[in-house]
Amino acid sequence: MAEPLAPLTPDEAALLEKIVGQAAGGQLLTAGLPVAAAAGDAGVVDATIPPEVSFLTTRIPPPSPLYLTREDLLQIELYNSVTSAVISLGARFLRPDGVIVPVVQDFRPTNDRARNVFTLKLGEGYLLGLHFGTGTVTQPGQAYALVTIIRAGFPLGTNLQTIVAGYVTTTQRPGWPITPPRDPRDGPGRLLFQQGTNPAPGTGVLVGVPTNARWELIMVNISLTTSATAANRLVNMQLQIAGGPVGEISEPAFQTATQTISHVWAQGIPAVAVAGGIRFNTGLPARPVLRAGDFFQISADNLQAGDDFTAPFFVVQEWIDQ
Repeated sequence: MAEPLAPLTPDEAALLEKIVGQAAGGQLLTAGLPVAAAAGDAGVVDATIPPEVSFLTTRIPPPSPLYLTREDLLQIELYNSVTSAVISLGARFLRPDGVIVPVVQDFRPTNDRARNVFTLKLGEGYLLGLHFGTGTVTQPGQAYALVTIIRAGFPLGTNLQTIVAGYVTTTQRPGWPITPPRDPRDGPGRLLFQQGTNPAPGTGVLVGVPTNARWELIMVNISLTTSATAANRLVNMQLQIAGGPVGEISEPAFQTATQTISHVWAQGIPAVAVAGGIRFNTGLPARPVLRAGDFFQISADNLQAGDDFTAPFFVVQEWIDQ
């Protein structure tokens, strides 16, 4: 029995057509040989549009300018004044094998504004992005984050590159590469309303700035009730900066025996003794700044043993002070 004839390819059929010609009616003369259908003859419409843009698949530049070696570490420094604060870090890291690894870690710094240091080893690869977030810190001036690159074996404190520096709040999420680094004293701070301690009769009041804090004094309010002892008391505030007095701000009038008067110091107000002797107002210097170890003190000339100050109420703007 004869072997079946193998089909001609379209190219072979075209060549044969040139040699033997085409019969009337358009049928190809192939000497009885079957012809295989061309790839586009199966009823399938080819809708592929050739691309106009081409991309490199080899020798591609790195996707991020921040390449980390195996010896590099991320150093995270946190300064915080909020009780039970949780600061969250999120990052995307590209490994040499092309896998993008998500990195998520929570930190719980102390609330004494002290420097809390954590390290994070990612290995070799490219840092694509990094940012901070929190659900517990609501105001700027409360929690400051600083991220730098350090390397094992270098002297302590050697930072090779700063990545992130800024305050972290529920609405302020500093990150790399979007947020530029900011000093902890830049921008608005935390608005702090606070009441001091009630002093013993016959004594004044002293309020000091906490460690690692910077204050701008905005307003102070305190009341003095004088005894029946006859004397003219002149209430005053003294600012102590860098270990020494820089000025004394006295009230505009005397307070005499058996009076209760509210004494107010504030930025931008004139010195006024309110009619009726119920309040004395005095202006503060423009934006007085106090650092850790500085304090303001309220007392009175001719203060008598039975004279009694209340606990002071004061308003300051506070920043972390590294």
